[in-house]
Amino acid sequence: MDIKAMAANLEMEYGEFVELLGLYVEKSSSAIERLEYSVKSGNLQEVVEASHSIKGSSGNLGFMDMYEIAKEIEMNGRENNLDLDKNICVLKSVFDTLKNTIEQATEGKQL
Repeated sequence: MDIKAMAANLEMEYGEFVELLGLYVEKSSSAIERLEYSVKSGNLQEVVEASHSIKGSSGNLGFMDMYEIAKEIEMNGRENNLDLDKNICVLKSVFDTLKNTIEQATEGKQL
């Protein structure tokens, strides 16, 4: 992952972009927890909101795997489908890989 190129593509300074990535990791982690809880509790509105949040931030940063999975979860939530365990498992796996990649690419900079 070329963090400098990604920052330049978004017309951001490298340091600002690293900070943004830190916020992305923090907010996405929280949204994934919210998503899991919402599915377990049957709260469709919260499923849609949490997945929409993940979809938007991931898409804005170009993390298209996260975007596509969150989009699928959001659509299922809008269709009153809470059979999302597999989707959430995939989302968490992709997020963990992305988080590790970000941490490696930023060479231990504070996220």
